[in-house]
Amino acid sequence: MTLNERLSSERLAVEAVRYKWALEELRFSPELEHVREVIKVADRNNLNIVTVLAIVTGESSWNERASNYNTGSNDYGLFQLNNTWHNQYRSNINRHIRAGIEHYKWCLDTENNNERKALIRYNTGHGDNAHGSRYANYILGIKRQIETKARQFKVRGL
Repeated sequence: MTLNERLSSERLAVEAVRYKWALEELRFSPELEHVREVIKVADRNNLNIVTVLAIVTGESSWNERASNYNTGSNDYGLFQLNNTWHNQYRSNINRHIRAGIEHYKWCLDTENNNERKALIRYNTGHGDNAHGSRYANYILGIKRQIETKARQFKVRGL
């Protein structure tokens, strides 16, 4: 392992612990491995890590078995992927995480890197509407809460 890889791995470990702590302070109970994987994949895709953490928080409250039944379809997992449009990867959490992040990245690319519009598209599957706008406000509010808590994290021993 190169020095850059080791530093990146150590940074990832610290970030995962910091954000897990912040989420627990906000009364969520994420698995450290899930937080780590979300951060790793989001970072690899050059996405805002906290936005992606906020999506998972808002969609499933970090419950990997969360389900929402719609008329003719269902949403499942951390990212609430809809079975009409996505493989939900019910038996492979890391593939589910990658699929959710890839979908958000597609939304962001489709909306020319406009975070708000990408969140609306993530929720509704299309452009701006009142429901999607409320969803974007909700996720961006969670994002601010996570950022605020994460800034309060102190690494012990440093």
